[in-house]
Amino acid sequence: MAERIEFSGSLYSADAVKQAVEAFAHLGKFELESADDRVAVVLSDPDPEVADVLLDELANHVLALTVQSRG
Repeated sequence: MAERIEFSGSLYSADAVKQAVEAFAHLGKFELESADDRVAVVLSDPDPEVADVLLDELANHVLALTVQSRG
């Protein structure tokens, strides 16, 4: 079963979302979907050891990268 999280372009950097997905790629299968002013991440086949927190940690990483990029 796939899980999905969406990031608003008015709050988060699309580049930060892509970088976070690349950093977490070894922990599951991620797909990016872009539409209008948002980027969605769809996760399937997560590593069972981190499955329950993976999207939360991904979101934290996206936030950190966004803040870092905006100085």
